[in-house]
Amino acid sequence: MDMNFHYFAVKTIADFVGFSNNESQMIAEASQLVDDFDLYMPLWLNSVPEYAASRANRIVGGYRFRVVTTGFNTSLDMINMTLHSNPERVVTPFHFIPRNPRLTSIESKYRAELRVTPAKINDGSLIAQMLEKAKKTLSNITEYAGRMAELMHIGMLLHTFADTYAHQLFSGSHGWENHASLIRVIKNKDGSDITEQYEPEKYHLYFSLGHANLNHAPDDTFITFTAKLKQSEDDKDYSLVYTRNNGAEFLTAAKEIAKYLCACKGTTFTSDLWERLEGVLAKGFLSEPCTEDDIPRYRDLVPDWDRKLNWERKLDWNDVGSTGLELRLVSERKFALEWSAICADFGREINFGYNRGEVFEKLIPTSVNWSSYLHNPYNDAVDLFFKYNMYAQEQREIVMGINS
Repeated sequence: MDMNFHYFAVKTIADFVGFSNNESQMIAEASQLVDDFDLYMPLWLNSVPEYAASRANRIVGGYRFRVVTTGFNTSLDMINMTLHSNPERVVTPFHFIPRNPRLTSIESKYRAELRVTPAKINDGSLIAQMLEKAKKTLSNITEYAGRMAELMHIGMLLHTFADTYAHQLFSGSHGWENHASLIRVIKNKDGSDITEQYEPEKYHLYFSLGHANLNHAPDDTFITFTAKLKQSEDDKDYSLVYTRNNGAEFLTAAKEIAKYLCACKGTTFTSDLWERLEGVLAKGFLSEPCTEDDIPRYRDLVPDWDRKLNWERKLDWNDVGSTGLELRLVSERKFALEWSAICADFGREINFGYNRGEVFEKLIPTSVNWSSYLHNPYNDAVDLFFKYNMYAQEQREIVMGINS
C-alpha cells in the first residue's frame, strides 16, 4: 500500500471512530512513517534516554545511535534491501509479516509457507497478537504523552497489518515464491487498461524480493490487476493466476482496522458507522498519485491547493532535488485535497496534513545547519524518536526471533 491508505485512509478511519485530530494524526503519521523511515546510518546525538541505551554507544561528545530502519524508498534503498540480512531485518518484520514467527531455515520446496496471508484482528496471528497487546497497554495509560506514544505504536502496527492485504502471496525474502509476472492492470474508475505504465516486461526481470516483479501494482488502491505466480519451485509456467481488485480488498482491511480502533477508543462499531466510512474510503481509494506527466500542469495549481488546505508550508520548486521527491510532494497535496472534499461530502471536516520532511524535523530537531555541521555534528532527538526505534526493535525481534 502507499500513503493513500497508510496515511489518508487510516486518518479517516481514526477520525470517524472518535479519535481527536491530534490522536488520529499520530496514528496515521506513524502508519506512514514505517515506509518513510529509511534512515540506516547511525546518528550522533547529544543524549539518549536510558530505555534506548541498548542502541547507543558512548563516544566523545555524545552518543552514536543505531536507528532501526523500517522503510526503503530510493533506488539505493532498494538495492540495500537485497543485501546482507536486510530482508529479514527490515522487509519481513514491517512489510511482509508471516502469520507465525519466522523459521530460521526452511527447505526450498516449502517456501510457499513464507507467503503473507491477510490477517484478521482476532485471528491469533502474530500481528493480531501484537495489536491486542498494544490495545491493552493503551487502556492502562492515562497521561497524555504516554497515550500519544502508544498511539504511535498502534499506528506502526496498523501499517504492518494493512500490508498483509496488499502483500499477500509474497514474502519478504528472496525466493521462488516471489517470482511473478504482471498480465494486466485496469483502472477501477473507468475500466481503462494501464498495464504499460507498470512496465511488466522490465519488472519481471527484477530481483524477486517481495512484489518487486509486479512493480507497485499490489500497493495501488485504484486498480485491479492480474498476475501469474509460481505454484512450486519448478513451476516454469507460472500456473498460479491471481486477480485482485485492490479497492475492494483494501476495504476489507479498513473494516478490520475500524473495528480495532473502535475497541481502542471504547466506542461501538456499528453498521451505520461502517456504511458511512465505507462510502468515503471507496471514493478515496480511486484517488491516484501523480505521474511525471502530471507535474507541468500541477505546478501552477500547488499554491492554490495550499491555500485551500490551509497549509502554511510553501513548496519551492528550486529546493526539490529529484523527480521522485517532486512527485511525492505534489501527490501529498493532491491526495489531501481530494480526501478533504470526499469527507466534506459525507459531513466530516478532517485536517489532512502529512509531510515526510516535517515529520523528521519533529523527531530530530536540528540546531545547526549543514554549513556548520562539521563543527557540531550532534543533534537532539525527541522522546518519540527513541520510542519509534524501540517499538521497531521490539517488533523486529518478535517476528524474527533474533537480536538486533
